Amino acid sequence: MKKIYNSFIIGLLAVCGASVMTSCSEDTDNFGKGTVRFNVDVNQYVEVKTREANTEELEKTCVLYVYQGENLVRKYRGLSNFEDLVLFSGAYRAEAYAGEYQPASFEKQYFEGSKEFTVEKGEISTVDVECMIANTVVSVSTDENVATVLSDIAFEVSSSEGNLTFKDETFDSKGYFMMPPNETTLKYALKGTYLTGDNIGGEFVRAGEITDVKPATEYAVKVTYNKNAGSFGGAYFDIVIDEKELIVEHNPTIEAAPHIAAPNDIPLGEVVARKDELNHYIVYVAAVTELTSLSIESDRFASLGMMSKFDLITTSTPADIIAYGIVHEDKTLPEDKAEGKQLMMVEFNDVFFNKLNANPGEYAIKFSATDKNDCTTEATLTFVITEDKLIAEKAPSVITYNSVTLEATLADENAVNPGFEYREAANTRAEAEWIKAPNVQISGTKVSVQISGLKAGVAYEYRVVWDGMNTTPPVYSFTTKAYPQLENASFETWGSSGSIILPALNINSRYWDCGNHGSSTLNVNVTNKDSQYKNSGSFSAKLRSQFVGIGTIGKFAAGNIFVGQYLDTDGMDGVIGFGRPFDFAVENGAVIKPKAIRAWVRYEPGTGVNKKGANSSYIGEGETDKGQIYIALCGESSDDGDTYEGVQYARVVRTKTARLFDSEAANVVAYGEHTFEAATDGNGMVQVTIPFNDVHPTVVPKYVVFVASASKYGDFFSGGEGSTMWLDDVELVYE
Repeated sequence: MKKIYNSFIIGLLAVCGASVMTSCSEDTDNFGKGTVRFNVDVNQYVEVKTREANTEELEKTCVLYVYQGENLVRKYRGLSNFEDLVLFSGAYRAEAYAGEYQPASFEKQYFEGSKEFTVEKGEISTVDVECMIANTVVSVSTDENVATVLSDIAFEVSSSEGNLTFKDETFDSKGYFMMPPNETTLKYALKGTYLTGDNIGGEFVRAGEITDVKPATEYAVKVTYNKNAGSFGGAYFDIVIDEKELIVEHNPTIEAAPHIAAPNDIPLGEVVARKDELNHYIVYVAAVTELTSLSIESDRFASLGMMSKFDLITTSTPADIIAYGIVHEDKTLPEDKAEGKQLMMVEFNDVFFNKLNANPGEYAIKFSATDKNDCTTEATLTFVITEDKLIAEKAPSVITYNSVTLEATLADENAVNPGFEYREAANTRAEAEWIKAPNVQISGTKVSVQISGLKAGVAYEYRVVWDGMNTTPPVYSFTTKAYPQLENASFETWGSSGSIILPALNINSRYWDCGNHGSSTLNVNVTNKDSQYKNSGSFSAKLRSQFVGIGTIGKFAAGNIFVGQYLDTDGMDGVIGFGRPFDFAVENGAVIKPKAIRAWVRYEPGTGVNKKGANSSYIGEGETDKGQIYIALCGESSDDGDTYEGVQYARVVRTKTARLFDSEAANVVAYGEHTFEAATDGNGMVQVTIPFNDVHPTVVPKYVVFVASASKYGDFFSGGEGSTMWLDDVELVYE
């Protein structure tokens, strides 16, 4: 059997000379720490027709988790956000996922990979995580004779969670299935309408199964018709399935597209200068293979007596370009050239800037670089030549959650009352909306101001102003830092492990968890995604309480969801680790603690309460059930009972021994709760805000605990049958 797939590498571009690429920190003696940098290789099945689009999609969707034991240390989303990570010495595991997890799709592929690694004190190491395709792949073809017997031919393939229909143009496509855990069978059905014979116009259906299916394997289905072969299933059809393991036969490498930047790897953007002050500027173009094209264009070039667009590599008249004041030179180092890489320097000299200085204004110049892999990168460099008396630094020197420091340079010391104006970027552009910043500081030619009282995570615009200005200065922008939030707090990501439905992509990436680990043993998932009631996105979390068992044997299970991890089932009871380490915001050396938590909730209580033994003191038989949400900020626990298999949690709960969460425990920094005494109002969801109340405010917080239950006394196996809570858009509130 032929075994083929193509692969490509998604990596961080690090080529062609230190003059372009910024080196990483090499602080090698930091309290027993080492530095790790990550590369993710994604082996992609199927020849890529639009390589740039596929590469870009995988770069954006790639998620990297770094674990120490079962404890999540760091999460990165998107290759552009990967950075060197300083870790304490020890053993770790990196898990990477790329693509889009879909039960069945003709387009979306999904990749998984993991790598264990060790961090040594003072060392810088690279961890390469290879992601292999995780899909089971199905392709379908028919011979030309099939269409002489059947019309409207369709071949349906399905798992318990998704299905695809191959017909018309999709017969040339490949179908990608993510098989549910512990499921190894794909069902199929060949369908059509008889064109001949006694059944003309009637429906033809032939069903079957593809058994023992595996990931990273293609099942090539061939449907043939031979009228002389004998009748099978009402027509002379054979369905032959060829299993092909997806292994590497050839391995073309598609690395990052060309990289365009100013010296020190500064991204191209806007360069503002006073008239006659700028006479030299350099741009570098780095590529992992030889450049085939490097074009420059601007709709302003014609006004300077230049061609609007020209290619520095393919032009037949380089002298003309040199006359424009633009020169280029190959700066590739010998060792890089031996590997096929290239570094091109483009210089704008005084001849070019003399043209701009004679005609002050804004000049947007687009660079487009293409390499031998047909990968293309575009970037725009804008020169703003101004006669303004005050020139702003376009990148604020300090940006915090609620403040910013803006700076500018006095180009004319006679400027009167120089300063800054700002506004929220989302506002309309009416002149009255600009706010003049107070308390401007002037030191020599430097003008600066610190603006406080801003909103966190909000985009703002600003500009420089002075009295008597007769020009409109450029507008710049910045975004204040956003306060950290809980992961997957809108419950858009769901997955499964066997019969267990999870509020996480898979069993190894749980941030949220639920009691389905226990209830699913009897084919019941008390927590699931739901689209009936939601505040945003596609899903909310639906928590539904019910008795789980056979006859009278069993227990009442509350629909629930929590930040943490279900650790074990002890008989019919759960062992649960509440809380996850949280990257609290820090400003001026102080931890910024959230003041409340906000969520969208719908609650429908059930009646006919199940109660066991002494639990009637909590809720009586036949009473209306109550729902509850409680939250806590917690520090390190000194109780050995809060450590499970070497991993510490804010609280390890054991329902069998009634070791529950203690809101007054020594490690609880702050706590809040909300009890739903009755159904929520209206036909949809309502917003609920739960403030944190100080418990031990001097304790340094490390964990966030969030627990929601459709039955408040579910810990005691007591509650109303059918009590249901929908939960969406959980948000930590800081202001």
